[in-house]
Amino acid sequence: MITLMLVEASAPRLMVQVCAVGEANHTLCTVPPFSILAPGQGLSATVKGGRTQIVTLYPEGCGGPGSLPTPPITYTISVVHPR
Repeated sequence: MITLMLVEASAPRLMVQVCAVGEANHTLCTVPPFSILAPGQGLSATVKGGRTQIVTLYPEGCGGPGSLPTPPITYTISVVHPR
């Protein structure tokens, strides 16, 4: 089980994904692409695809129709990964 918490962020919400290294089609993502977290929110999921995982955060709406570049976003995220 892996647990994430978006501790703080300069944006009201961020999209997050956690995937195994080299995962190309998201079938081995522990947290599927574009799950949304607000500061203070967290989630837990069963690890898929091996112990080595990559946590990626995106601005909300990134890559969607009509999405525009955002100013830089700062954030702090806590990740607890199994041993």
